[in-house]
Amino acid sequence: MFVPVVRRRVTVTSRGVVDFPFHCHACGLATIAHVSAEGKGSASALYVKANADAAGQNAQITLRNNARNLFDCCPCPQCGAAPASVRDALARWESSREAKQKRRKLLGIIGIGAAVLTSSACSGIVVATDDGKQGTSGAVGGALIIGFMWFMMCAVVTGIVYALSGPGKKPTVFAARPQNVWFDPPQQAGVTRAQ
Repeated sequence: MFVPVVRRRVTVTSRGVVDFPFHCHACGLATIAHVSAEGKGSASALYVKANADAAGQNAQITLRNNARNLFDCCPCPQCGAAPASVRDALARWESSREAKQKRRKLLGIIGIGAAVLTSSACSGIVVATDDGKQGTSGAVGGALIIGFMWFMMCAVVTGIVYALSGPGKKPTVFAARPQNVWFDPPQQAGVTRAQ
């Protein structure tokens, strides 16, 4: 007996403003940052109505995460210095980039070498196991085809490993403050500049 599976899904979009305390390590400015962001959340259920409250909560979590990610990349509104977290992430990325690029080249060389060796070995096995009943041209042709297929398979795997072993995405540093982020003047925020 066939029982149909009915999945119900609810998607909720939430927009809002999230406030974060801001402190610049370069100039000492302390104020409040406001970030306007959007988040989408969804929930699903089998056979019953999907829970819109759960979708709304997921949307609020995504909204806060998107706002935090944008806030973490914002430069200081007074001196334009990048936040300490971005500077640290950029320094870590720069220091690991050279080592990862050397490892990447080594993986490429090893992968292509393995591709040549496995294709040669497969070709040699096909030729060596030929009983000679159909002539050597069939064995050589089969060996070339199998060797080429092994070489291509190893080259594709090497290409995937080469692509995945790169230095990764460079951390985002905004040159200017995004339009959906604004800061209170220090007097309105109730905090003053640190001396």
